[in-house]
Amino acid sequence: MPQLIRLRLSCVLILLASFGFSQDIVEDIRIQGNTRTADDSVLYRISTQVGQPLDPSRVTMDIKVLWETGLFQNVGTALVDGARGKILVFIVREVPIVTEVDYRGNKKITTSSITDKIEEEKLEIEQDSPLDFRKVNAVRALISDLLKDRGLRFGSVDYKLEYLESGTARVVFEISEGSKVRIDEIVFEGNTVFTDGRLRRTMRKTKERGWFTWITNAHIYREEKFEEDVEKLKKRYWRKGHKDIFVGEPELEITDATTDKQKARNEKRRKKGKPPKEKKHLKVTIPVFEGQPYSMGELTVAGNTVLPTRYYEALFPINPGNVYDLSKINKWKEDLEEAHNNLGYINYSILDNVTVSEGNVVNVDYTVKENDQVYVNRITFSGNVTTRDKVLRREILLREGDVFRINYFRNSLLRVNQLGFFDVSRSDPGVSVLPGENKVNIEVRGQEAGINELNFGLGFSEFRGSSGFLSFSTLNFLGRGQKLRMQVQAGSITDTYDITFTEPWLFDKPRGLTTRIFNTRTDFSTAGFDLESTGFQLGLSFRPSIFTSYAVNYTFSEDSFPSNTSPAFKPIDDLLTSSVTQSLTYNTTDHPFFPTRGTKATLSFEFAGWQSGGDNFFYKVRSGASQYFKGFGKSFIGVNVEAAILETLEGQRPTRNQLYWLGGEESVRGYRRRSLGPTIENDDGNVIAILGDKMFRTNFEYIIPVSDQFRFVTFFDAGMVFGIEEDWFDTDLARSVGLELRFSLPVFQAPLRLMYAYKLDENALNQKGGEPKFSIGTTF
Repeated sequence: MPQLIRLRLSCVLILLASFGFSQDIVEDIRIQGNTRTADDSVLYRISTQVGQPLDPSRVTMDIKVLWETGLFQNVGTALVDGARGKILVFIVREVPIVTEVDYRGNKKITTSSITDKIEEEKLEIEQDSPLDFRKVNAVRALISDLLKDRGLRFGSVDYKLEYLESGTARVVFEISEGSKVRIDEIVFEGNTVFTDGRLRRTMRKTKERGWFTWITNAHIYREEKFEEDVEKLKKRYWRKGHKDIFVGEPELEITDATTDKQKARNEKRRKKGKPPKEKKHLKVTIPVFEGQPYSMGELTVAGNTVLPTRYYEALFPINPGNVYDLSKINKWKEDLEEAHNNLGYINYSILDNVTVSEGNVVNVDYTVKENDQVYVNRITFSGNVTTRDKVLRREILLREGDVFRINYFRNSLLRVNQLGFFDVSRSDPGVSVLPGENKVNIEVRGQEAGINELNFGLGFSEFRGSSGFLSFSTLNFLGRGQKLRMQVQAGSITDTYDITFTEPWLFDKPRGLTTRIFNTRTDFSTAGFDLESTGFQLGLSFRPSIFTSYAVNYTFSEDSFPSNTSPAFKPIDDLLTSSVTQSLTYNTTDHPFFPTRGTKATLSFEFAGWQSGGDNFFYKVRSGASQYFKGFGKSFIGVNVEAAILETLEGQRPTRNQLYWLGGEESVRGYRRRSLGPTIENDDGNVIAILGDKMFRTNFEYIIPVSDQFRFVTFFDAGMVFGIEEDWFDTDLARSVGLELRFSLPVFQAPLRLMYAYKLDENALNQKGGEPKFSIGTTF
């Protein structure tokens, strides 16, 4: 505001100074006060010219133009007598260069919550660049809205510039939060159909203060949340036929319930520069106009050519004489719009003409406007620095020249996101209509992350002993969308050499090829066995439908158990296993490592018999399903269930490496790896797990996204492996609960996890209790 006042004063001075001197000639134009902006850059924007008569209105326009450049925080003028006319001087003060942005006075809202919201709204004040006052005011308004969302209705936000040296400044937002105001009473006026209590229960996000409202902050009045509740109130009335229901603007009455004793304390707090502690009560009075109940009469549809009238009538949800439920009709319209959008009619609309006959009977004439089908003109990609356009384009179900179908477009974005290395969930796609044509250009926007991962080092773990390792993995080898994983590990317990390569689009067709070679030596003498395994794997995959994949894999391995002191297993040399595995997967989750919604279901069957060669005969069946549900706000819930069974053939007993195991951060958190299931005591008197041929586990997670890179997780895990001689669930499931902090870093494909798991049960290898753990990867 001070800058605007100076601008107006400058204009007035020019008009006064120039009154009566309209014939004065501009002898020269000079710029004063600029240090970073060149004179020529300023003069270029000025329309007043040397040698022309001095025009006050033109000078006023020049001042406005300079002000709107955003380069100056103050623009003024002065007239100086010259030898042959007037010298016009533009006096400017440049905006400072921002070196820092600081937030002061905030305690109840964190600085990180402010900066996250600023980043979400794309209002970042860039450092080392000229100050943008429009962004400063926008950030100020954003913080003010945050205060109101937290119930701090008496809070205020101001800003100031702390000028530093050389034309730089620090932007400081001074926040006075004030006291939190909570809803203590909600009353309705004008309602007769429903009681106040029934209407209060209908609202989900605007509640009176209660025992559990602090969890959802429903006792804080927020305008956008109240509007959502208004829609719920309307739908309740619509179900009774009250189509004219009107919910007015609420009256907010705030009362001060601060005690005299606390007011005296507040005076002392103010003298110490501390904010006062006040108790504010909010009463929300909501006016309601209910109108009359109506019933359904006649229905007519005109103007439709794409879908027949009987289609409209068959889907119409209300029969004549029934309650005129506007919520059902709106859903009917949405379904019709979706159906037409999926056929390429994205400009479809349906208008209604309502007439009311005697007895409050509603007759509706619907007029359909389909307009022309819309086609795809061009598809482009942005943000893919390494990934080739071809890799992304082949996941798009639309082609240039095709009809623009909304469901195909949504599924295309989901398929791209499922790749795991090009995230399109954080940016809205660009869909622009070509002027005068029924065509659209599509721009798929995203950002790459977690493309390559290189790990190396020395370490020690209870499971692998002391070891050195080197591994490289990528989901997008050379930007071609190929997967490559190489692992080399040498240690006191385990030596591993493993290379896996996957081409997901063989010969540019939606079929994949996977090859793997491996060699592993494991010395588990303390557990009673050794293992040496060498082999290869070859697999093909196909896509029967958009989100379904079918894979068949052939695996050949030569396994040896040169020493085995466990009485449950015998030493084996050169055991040849030749197996074929078929698997079917349905996956609509939106990310392979950080899903927030969708379903994933798998079913696999592995068979090793004399028909495929080898001398190890068995079959395995494994199935699992994961589902993600929406929770409160941005939170969501993940549920996973998995079961597997192994059966040997020809009277054989299973080898140890065929059996199932549970325990660890990848299955049932908190329990030692391979510790859940049958146990025995070996010859040395040590208790060891002998694993089992049946496995069941379930996982439940409540996930709260704090930011794009950080998630807070609470979990419950349960699972058990059942022995060869046991039936399902002969042994109780081992259970654990805990907390987890999950990080997403660009240098890692999978999440980094810090967790504390508390074991609710104990067995021979685990005691009840909890301990912290660190892991990389996912549980399901």
